[in-house]
Amino acid sequence: MTDDTEINSPRLPRQTPEAQRREQLRIALRKLGVLVDDDDSDEQRSNRLLNMLSDDVAESGVLQSLFPNCVDNLHDSLGMVSSLVGYDSGTRQAIAKLWLAAIHQLASTDRMSLLDEFVDQKSNYLFNLLPSVPALLKELDVPAEYLLTWLERLLTVIGNDGAQSDYWSGLRTLAVDRTFDSLDIAERAVQCPTTERLRIASFLLGLLRTESLGKEAEQCRFDALDQTMRESDDPEMRRSWHWSWPTMASDQGISNAHVEALIVRADRGEHNDRDCLTRVFCSLLSYEKLSQKLHDRLLVWIDLQAEKIVDAEAKHSIASAARLDRAAVDGDAATVRPLNWIVQIQPVPLDALGTWHVIECALVDSIKDKYTFSETFKSLATANGSALLKLFQQPCTFDRLLREIEKMNATTMISELIVYPERAARRVGLALFDRVGSRQIAKRPLKKASDEIIQMVFYELQCLVLEPKAAARLMWSIKPRFEQMGNEMLEEYVDLLEMQVRNYPGSLLKELKRLAKDDSLVGGVVDAFEELVEATAASRQSGVANIRVAGARRGAILHKRKMDRDVRRSMGEHSVLIDLCKNIKVLYGNSLGQYVDGTMTEATPFHSTTSSFEMPIVEFSDPEGMALRRIRAATMIDQIAGRETDG
Repeated sequence: MTDDTEINSPRLPRQTPEAQRREQLRIALRKLGVLVDDDDSDEQRSNRLLNMLSDDVAESGVLQSLFPNCVDNLHDSLGMVSSLVGYDSGTRQAIAKLWLAAIHQLASTDRMSLLDEFVDQKSNYLFNLLPSVPALLKELDVPAEYLLTWLERLLTVIGNDGAQSDYWSGLRTLAVDRTFDSLDIAERAVQCPTTERLRIASFLLGLLRTESLGKEAEQCRFDALDQTMRESDDPEMRRSWHWSWPTMASDQGISNAHVEALIVRADRGEHNDRDCLTRVFCSLLSYEKLSQKLHDRLLVWIDLQAEKIVDAEAKHSIASAARLDRAAVDGDAATVRPLNWIVQIQPVPLDALGTWHVIECALVDSIKDKYTFSETFKSLATANGSALLKLFQQPCTFDRLLREIEKMNATTMISELIVYPERAARRVGLALFDRVGSRQIAKRPLKKASDEIIQMVFYELQCLVLEPKAAARLMWSIKPRFEQMGNEMLEEYVDLLEMQVRNYPGSLLKELKRLAKDDSLVGGVVDAFEELVEATAASRQSGVANIRVAGARRGAILHKRKMDRDVRRSMGEHSVLIDLCKNIKVLYGNSLGQYVDGTMTEATPFHSTTSSFEMPIVEFSDPEGMALRRIRAATMIDQIAGRETDG
């Protein structure tokens, strides 16, 4: 018998159309001599391609070799060529030449369709081609009205992406090499304004202000455009005019006369332009081309205005400018401390997280000068301590600042805040004492504080929830002052100490034992509690204590299972990280291996992790009593603060 069974060889996976096109382009580039060796640098490859694009005939030949069907998927193909050749400036020039050559082979309407396809494409190759936009705009021949629409759409597509720099470089090229067309585009943008069009007009206006317009007619058109935007009743139009000045300053600098005119405009407050011009001046401070005289002038002006600013964006700009470290030379500017601006702009709303992040960065920058940092932080806590306290309590907020404070050993600053007369600053000090693990309150601030301040700290401790160790250290720090206040306050101190020991019989009790080895007062409270625990041990071990309600144990197990399911479901709905992970249920075994790219990884053993925290016992056993204790403490703080104010 013969076996006619066919033995089928395994099939290779079919390539996608995109992969096939990429391989075809790789082959074409090798035939052209662009891709020679895999070890060639991007510069070598781009130089070979540029040398082949020496004239129109050569460009047409290379274009035909790479893209036989010129218009079909041109932009994706250009993006692939860019990724195959490299990402240096030579590649950008070569891609722009090929792009222009393809456009020039088409009729006017077809050119615009091809450009529209570039903006409409969904692939990442759009960003590969953006670096070639400046060279494209230098020679692109399309009507100004269409070019404005195309630029507006492109700006909308790229949004706030980092690739915007290539876009603005393209507009800069347009303004320098095609002044007449730039003026035409800016005029059209102002006639039918949108947000994107006004950004384009503002940028072009700032650039054209630095260009020498050759013809008198062009200068007249520019002056008319400048006046239209400057005197417009539309606040967005005026905002665009204001922001044209930083563009001019970054390109060629700005004169004293121009800055003085803008300051006069801001001081007049016409059309409520002061907030926008404040942001403009803060932006100008960061430019290296700004003269020292103008820098000092703007420094003084912003310092005078910071406390008056209400606009959230202007506050953000001032906070950002506070991080600049360029020093003033002389005169009034020499006395200005920009870091103080983060205090002067208060109150900053709690939801202005961007501004608070800049404030955190400014504080971290200043931490190298311990005195300056401490004084600024104390002023900030006094100005808006309630917001600071809430930010400290939020997860992943001000973590960097808290780490730096912990490193710098800021015991004195924290202690001075704890005994501050203002309640908001005092609560910030207690929060820092809790978060950064301070050992105790510094002796000097504690000694200088009045009895009333120490009493308010004592009552504040009852209103806030501190870590057990921090609460123990704070109680130990203020004990000597209460021993000097008389029996009534000392009894209150002992009462609170006894409650704290019952509330946290773990870490707080252990910390008190460490601190009060030979102290009769605190040691007596600790010994009394331990005697109580020992005396009640028999009752806790009796049979009565082990009586359970029927079904309670099973109910607890089912409740835990339900809570676990609910937590997992909630995490899956709200966590981005959980979406990236696979849900694996272990059936058996004590190690784990997984397939990655078709290969089994080495098995790794499971690791157990545990965490623990101490629950406040009295909070659960006597919640009403704890609530009454807090109400009384808050009342006493108000009464003492009232007496201090009257005094």
